[in-house]
Amino acid sequence: MRSFFFLIGLLVMTASANAQAVWLSYSYAVPPENEKAFAATIDTFTKTETFKKFNGSMIFTLNAFNGANAETHGLQVIYKSMEDYEKLMSEIRNDANFTAFREGLSQNSSFENESLFQWVTGFGQTPTSGNRAYLAQFNMVKDPMGYIGAISANMSKPFMQGMPGGFDIWQLLVGGAPGLTHVVVYNYEKLSDGFNFVNASVKNPEFTEFIGSLNQFRTPLGQTATYGLMTYGPLSPADIRK
Repeated sequence: MRSFFFLIGLLVMTASANAQAVWLSYSYAVPPENEKAFAATIDTFTKTETFKKFNGSMIFTLNAFNGANAETHGLQVIYKSMEDYEKLMSEIRNDANFTAFREGLSQNSSFENESLFQWVTGFGQTPTSGNRAYLAQFNMVKDPMGYIGAISANMSKPFMQGMPGGFDIWQLLVGGAPGLTHVVVYNYEKLSDGFNFVNASVKNPEFTEFIGSLNQFRTPLGQTATYGLMTYGPLSPADIRK
């Protein structure tokens, strides 16, 4: 019942959108000796005729700081809509190139996790490439509309004007850790850009009051840092927000 109300709240908030982008996050534990073969499997698949049918974005990521989690690498696959994903899968599910791709990943890694997210909204800059530094903050949001509203109301204020990069908020649809409902994905040219902004901003009472006010809407569950190593596919990060 709780998940039902989370979903309804976001559907009301995003009802004006024609279709929402979806993000499929796949996590792997790749031994150091298999990293080159794992990366080569991805690169080889992206050069096939099968991959030409893909109209989304696929980012090959490296987990820089991941706590106790075993994942070392990931594939972040984004489609403009769930319909685009379903259409592609119906066409390539039994394709030889797609099968070889999955077998190659399996032979060189241990599959750890997968989750499905739906885009909600974004703020700040949209990068031109997925080859960025990312900080993902995992939250249990109790009031989605209040949460987004509080962020929107503060983004134009002077204390947020120096924010580097940008961030997008995604709603969990399938998978994820217990209690997780939303992920905020910050993108930076360098992780240090984000850390330096926060370190400077916490000296501003307006900033700390804003961050503290979000606690009435959400409970942070943790965060991870990753780097985008390679980006494939025609969909740009800016297309997600259109």
